[in-house]
This record gives sequence, structure tokens and C-alpha cells, in this order.
Amino acid sequence: VITMSDTIWELVHHDELQYTVLQPDFASLYSLEGEAVGLHFRTAEDQSAFQQCIEEAATSITSPTPMLWCLNHVSNRRDATVRRGAQVKALALCSRFQFVHVWKPVLMLAVDRMYSLSTGLGQYSETPEQQCRCLFDALNAISISALPTVSDLQR
Repeated sequence: VITMSDTIWELVHHDELQYTVLQPDFASLYSLEGEAVGLHFRTAEDQSAFQQCIEEAATSITSPTPMLWCLNHVSNRRDATVRRGAQVKALALCSRFQFVHVWKPVLMLAVDRMYSLSTGLGQYSETPEQQCRCLFDALNAISISALPTVSDLQR
């Protein structure tokens, strides 16, 4: 809630919340319904006070659940012994880690390993479920504490 002079504004955090200064004494604010509200300030002090209230309200609001970054790998191989002449294997990875693309080679190796399991040509004896569990454990064992965190703006 923002109170200025005799007017009370209620600021609700939502995905489309935007505050834009268009001119030194004019700004726009988008409402929850998606309507643009034009704000004309009588003085520069009114504008700076309003902007300060907006910034304080926005920083006091806790951000929603962190974003998930997802990466998938799909591969197909021709195989005359199976229906439709090819096998298709896919694996996906979701993480709160923004640079999830660094694990693309791991996904590619895991899918190759899945082909080895299904054809019986590989030296692996685990089931696909065991293989996914092994991949899950290996990825979660990697420490990413030294990596930089991303800001809300970068997300």
C-alpha cells in the first residue's frame, strides 16, 4: 500500500507489473487488469517520493518460486528389428541452475547408454530406472556453490 497526500494506492505484485518514467513529470503504471494508468506529477519531489515508494514495495515483496531451467535431448536410431524402423530415446533435466546447458554432454552420454541397454550391446547391466537414478545421484553430487548466482533481472 502506497499513501501519497490524500490518495492511497495498493501495489500488487504480478508478472506484468511495470512502472515506466516516460517524461520528467509523467510516468505509467500497468494495473493488474492490464490497463495502463498515466501518472502526472505536480513536482519532481512527488515523482521521486512515488518512485521510492514503488521501489520499497517491490523489494519488500518476496519473489515467487524460483524459475526452473530445463534441457532435453532426443535421439533416434534406425533399427530394422523394431516397429516403424527406429528407436527414439529422450531424457530431460530440470534445475534451478541457470547454466543447465553445461550438462548437455552428460545427457547425450546417458541417452547413448540407454541405447546400449535396450540393444544388449553394452556392458551395462542396470535397468533404465537404475540408470536414471545413477544419473540423478551423479548430477546432485556436483557442487555448484562456487558458481555465480543470477539476479531477478537476469532471469
